[in-house]
Amino acid sequence: MDWVSSAEIRHISKLPKSKGQCLLGRQLRLNISDLDEDLRSGALLDYYYDVMQFVVSRGMPWHEVANAMTFANDFFRSFIHLTLPKSLCALRELSTQYVEQQKLGIENMKKLAQYFTVHVLAHHSLFQFVFSRERDCKSKHMSLEVQVSDAPKELSLSKTLKLWEYENRVQKVKSEENRKQMELNKERDLAKEKTQAVEKEIEHQLAKKEEVGEVDVKSMTEFLSALTAEEVNLVHDEVGFEIKKMKQAAEIAADLQAIPIPPELQNSTQKLPSKTQMKVKSSAGSRKSSGKGSPRKKK
Repeated sequence: MDWVSSAEIRHISKLPKSKGQCLLGRQLRLNISDLDEDLRSGALLDYYYDVMQFVVSRGMPWHEVANAMTFANDFFRSFIHLTLPKSLCALRELSTQYVEQQKLGIENMKKLAQYFTVHVLAHHSLFQFVFSRERDCKSKHMSLEVQVSDAPKELSLSKTLKLWEYENRVQKVKSEENRKQMELNKERDLAKEKTQAVEKEIEHQLAKKEEVGEVDVKSMTEFLSALTAEEVNLVHDEVGFEIKKMKQAAEIAADLQAIPIPPELQNSTQKLPSKTQMKVKSSAGSRKSSGKGSPRKKK
């Protein structure tokens, strides 16, 4: 940090506060372009400017004013890393050192020490919070991928909430139907593979016996019985799978039937009269017409 001379301090002290702070910040090489974001530079600039204004207002000689600014810099580097009791000890030791080196007179040093005690160390925790802790990085600019929704369709193509809910429930039932069908097909394929593996093993054992000439009527009967049993098991499993399939179809149909049909679909899905009903109605009509046309017998 570059320091300021007594002549520069004299010039800065005569300027309005905003211009004086701006000039002092440039001289101290602080970031004054964005003090709202750089809180440390803003707080540090206020710290040095307030010290300068205090010593100037107390009528200190200009060379002592410059030394007071140096004192403020030395003390700042110490107390932001110390506890409050140790900061008071550091203030006392630094004050004694400046008086012994004749950088500041005793009376002016007392005034300056009192200023730091009342106006700086009273906010010791705040200074430490600002200058000794890392700030969370908050960026003004960031890239964010936004997925834009599709353009809304015409109202004539829209669906009511009840129709949308109905279609969703139907879709869920059909998805469950497909899942159960896939599981059933997988179970059926596994059963077939198991049966085929057993049949191949039986045929392999039969072929081995034929090679060594150990095939007789009894062994042949046993092999045929085993093959027949496997075929029967396969047929039994196939029947069981068909029963399961029919049961699942009935359950799916019941689930679909349990879903309330929205009003807009009820009008379009009204059942037409069956052929039997039409036939009965036609017969009744013909009987009625024939009854009208035939003359009554007079008694």
